[in-house]
Amino acid sequence: MSKWHYCICPPVFAAISNSGTNNITVDASPKDNSDDTAVPAAESIQLAAFKPQATDVNGGYDARNWMKMSPWKLKTIMIIILFTAMFVFLLPFQQLSSQKCNCYENEIEVQPRLHEVLGRRDFIVYGDEDLNKTLQQIESFKLGSYAKNRRQVVAERQMKFRQKGWILDCITWDRKWETPPLEVDPHEFLFDVYHLGDGEDHDQRKNTFQQIFKKRDWPANDPSYPGLQSSGPGAMLKNAQGIISALNVIITKIKEHLDKSQITMLDLPCGDFQWMSKFIITRNDILYTGADIVPELIEHHRKEFGNYPRTAFIEWDIVKTPLNQSYDLILCRDLLQHLWKVDAMKALDHISSTKSGFLLMTTYPDTTENLEVEKDALGSRKFPYNLELPPFLLEPPICSSYDWNVEHLGLWSLPLRQKFDY
Repeated sequence: MSKWHYCICPPVFAAISNSGTNNITVDASPKDNSDDTAVPAAESIQLAAFKPQATDVNGGYDARNWMKMSPWKLKTIMIIILFTAMFVFLLPFQQLSSQKCNCYENEIEVQPRLHEVLGRRDFIVYGDEDLNKTLQQIESFKLGSYAKNRRQVVAERQMKFRQKGWILDCITWDRKWETPPLEVDPHEFLFDVYHLGDGEDHDQRKNTFQQIFKKRDWPANDPSYPGLQSSGPGAMLKNAQGIISALNVIITKIKEHLDKSQITMLDLPCGDFQWMSKFIITRNDILYTGADIVPELIEHHRKEFGNYPRTAFIEWDIVKTPLNQSYDLILCRDLLQHLWKVDAMKALDHISSTKSGFLLMTTYPDTTENLEVEKDALGSRKFPYNLELPPFLLEPPICSSYDWNVEHLGLWSLPLRQKFDY
């Protein structure tokens, strides 16, 4: 009998022997070793245990009893033989894989080093000359432009995002207006409280906008919108096509510039949320926060739009309180023109100091001089501020586009910078 029989048969025979209902007689008597066909005693025991009880009259064993075994016994034998064969067949491969263990560990070590290659051009030898040489070859022949210096990558992104000497169109992102060179370099935005004087009291300002809301002094009449309408005609969907078109492009550009899949946006003020409620559900890449000084508006929005995904509302007076967090984009549409000039400057100063990314806001480039708003008025409390004129003096925006009526939109990077002192 071969070695395979020694290896495989005993468990098979035991399973058959133990599962049978008949007694099995094992002949363990020694045989004559002179006979070449004789089976050793131990092997005789195994063969005897494997054979079912004989049915012939002479008490011998009949090989034809194999055909009388039940199907489940045959299945058991085949399964055991199959798994044993698989184990014997796969054993050499298991030994080979254990020998390659060190190679796999080296490959794991390569991954963080490869990440370093993507962000830097110089290399430090860590004591593994072969690994270091491999990384240098990868950097030279495979990584190409991905191994550029990080500053170069950022500079290239900025060149694509903005073009020096030009104001782009916020919708087409084409060159729109050429800007003349400035006499001096722009400096960080400064708020001169002594020159501008005192601003409006917080309680007075809050009460003024609450009265405008309650009396509907900024009426809107859009029969297609069944919700709250209290922020004037500029909040109607038909008059917000310009801002919607610009936002779609600007958000995509900012995502590419910041290399993000989602951006955070603050809508300040959110007003009656009329057109924004239609826009925000068309995109899943915005984490939106709406802020307003009127508590009734915030309470209404939390109740009506609280189930909107990635949306939150806060009560906030940007003139009084600086923002407590930064955002990738701050939208400031139809706000500054309703504030006293000094308060508009305070609001810009608070926005500029948040370490946020970009500011998109209303401006009136056709205005030649910034005058004061009618301070005691309600609905007519408004002046079309040109944000590139005193006292604001902001540098030219990255892009500009028409919004509605006589209003335009401008996109500035934060922190804000002023052209010069007046």
